[in-house]
Amino acid sequence: PQLYHNDGGGHFTEVAKQAGFTAEGWAQGVCVGDYDNDGHPDLFVTYYGHNRLYRNDGKGHFEDVTARVKLPATGTRYGSGCTFVDYDRDGRLDLFVSNYVDLDLARTPKPGSSEGCLWKGLAVMCGPRGLPLAHNILYHANADGTFTDVSAQAGILQPGGRYGLGVVAADFDNDGWPDIYVACDMTPSLFFHNRGDGTFEERGAAAGVAYNFDGQLQAGMGIAVADYDGNGFLDIAKTNFSGDLTSLYSNEDGKFLTDVSREAGLGARQFLGWGV
Repeated sequence: PQLYHNDGGGHFTEVAKQAGFTAEGWAQGVCVGDYDNDGHPDLFVTYYGHNRLYRNDGKGHFEDVTARVKLPATGTRYGSGCTFVDYDRDGRLDLFVSNYVDLDLARTPKPGSSEGCLWKGLAVMCGPRGLPLAHNILYHANADGTFTDVSAQAGILQPGGRYGLGVVAADFDNDGWPDIYVACDMTPSLFFHNRGDGTFEERGAAAGVAYNFDGQLQAGMGIAVADYDGNGFLDIAKTNFSGDLTSLYSNEDGKFLTDVSREAGLGARQFLGWGV
């Protein structure tokens, strides 16, 4: 990863190596949160391989504490999006990680070898369709500074696998409990409603945010949240692959969101979207 230091004069300096970011890998996403409540923002970086948690010592340096806090430090997974969220409101930031595909490079089909390895008639790298689906993970922050995978008991695994990318945590129904939305590539996007008892209910289709306005799958990527229409409920913007609109879901009442992408004028340019 790269880290840019703001010198306060309108200029940034790349300081990753000096700050302790020496690991190399296929990094995908990053999220910021003070996981140990010491007043210094820490960084979690997702990778193909294994993800890394970097603790900020408050002196301009970060330490890789992935193994120390009992997050997976070995094995191979395809981490994509992440967000820190205190889902149980115990005062400690928990961690949600979306995964893209269950990818084994040694067993991946060759470009052009199947329908999932073609795009507009051209042989391309395969996927995501045709590759094994991945599962999202929720890690609970323990009082001793470690994390525990609670995905199963919290209901995160209940919907099954997805090709997950961007993720955001926000209180979409104003009940005081943070919910989680995951943008998925060519699989229904996920909307985890926080029940307030340590578990979630997946309501993507029921809430109107799993598909587009025509009920079609999309290649969802980046997500942003804001109350763009000022009605007191947070709305969702989601970028998608080329040839598709950027999705804008208007939150009507905290329970149902309407895809207003066309009405909002987001159909003029259908370029490949990523962050938003």
